[in-house]
Formats: sequence, structure tokens, C-alpha cells
Amino acid sequence: MVNVRWRDPRFTNGIGVLKKTGNPPKTMEALNDLRPSKRNAENLALVSECVRRVRLQTLSQIAEARRLRFCESICYKPPQFWQ
Repeated sequence: MVNVRWRDPRFTNGIGVLKKTGNPPKTMEALNDLRPSKRNAENLALVSECVRRVRLQTLSQIAEARRLRFCESICYKPPQFWQ
């Protein structure tokens, strides 16, 4: 049997007729699942935001490490003519 989204048991009975529920948020959540494009867009936005945050954090850590290495090389490196 094909899994049809509108036959979701959260808001239809066994024969596919819409049923009433006493929990409106659950009904709205189920109805939102019928719009996969909106849900997928929201999920994609959340994922891309997380990836962006991780990349920025990683880049800042790399930049900080490079800056520290550069400062250390300047501070502790003897002048070339002393060697």
C-alpha cells in the first residue's frame, strides 16, 4: 500500500475521513506535514544556520591559532643576522 500523506493517522481515521481532535497543536503539526515544501525549507534553513555557525566558529578558532603562532614567531624568533 502506498503511504499517502493525507491518510496520516494523526488526523484521519481508518477509512481516510478527517477526525476531530481535542489537541489543536497536534492537528496543526499534522497539517503542516502536508506542506513538505514549507517544512523542508524551515529544516534546510535551520541546518544551514547550524552549519554556518559551526564554520564561523571553526574559522575563528583557526584564525586565532594562526594569529598566536604568528605572534610567537615574531616574539621568539632571533634576528636572521645573529645566526
